[in-house]
Amino acid sequence: MAAIERTEVMPTDCAGDPRVQRTRRAVIEAVRELALTAGPAAVSHQAVAEHAGVGRATLYRHWPTRQDLLADALRPDGPLKRHPPTGDLRTDLVRALRRLRVALQRSTGTPMFLVLVGHADGDAAFADVRRELIAEGEADMRGVLEDAQATGRLDREVPVDILVAQLAGPIFYRRLVGGRPIPRALIDRVVDAVLGRSAP
Repeated sequence: MAAIERTEVMPTDCAGDPRVQRTRRAVIEAVRELALTAGPAAVSHQAVAEHAGVGRATLYRHWPTRQDLLADALRPDGPLKRHPPTGDLRTDLVRALRRLRVALQRSTGTPMFLVLVGHADGDAAFADVRRELIAEGEADMRGVLEDAQATGRLDREVPVDILVAQLAGPIFYRRLVGGRPIPRALIDRVVDAVLGRSAP
């Protein structure tokens, strides 16, 4: 990986600055490469700084903890479009799952997620990042489901955790375990199957 010019400053008010973008890309790539090639234990501020050609002061300023470095390396590349709720249960669930689909299919951090799953039980930093990312990924679905239960559009006897697992499980399995693309039609089938079992 080509090293960038060493710098101790990455101003937060210059997000559009090409130097800032190069620094961030170099750090994320370094975290991913270290975790994938040398194992999770290799991810440290010192190792990332050396691998990326970035000053440690920069890393600590913008990624104060190891968890911060790992979380950024695992997040999808680029922002994901969010849709305001429509109030239609099926539409909102399909949109939430499509957002998850986009994140899984375009993220170069997907291999890192597999590393995360494999090491989270024995590494506190990975476990914290796993909890954080799962909570982020579930937030849209969980909000839609909780609102639907509160308004009587969905059976309150079925725990939201179970519904989230039924919705997201097939998507994660196909992409992360099977390594296959996620057809848009699969989203519709999954949502219809879950709503068919869970409608009041």
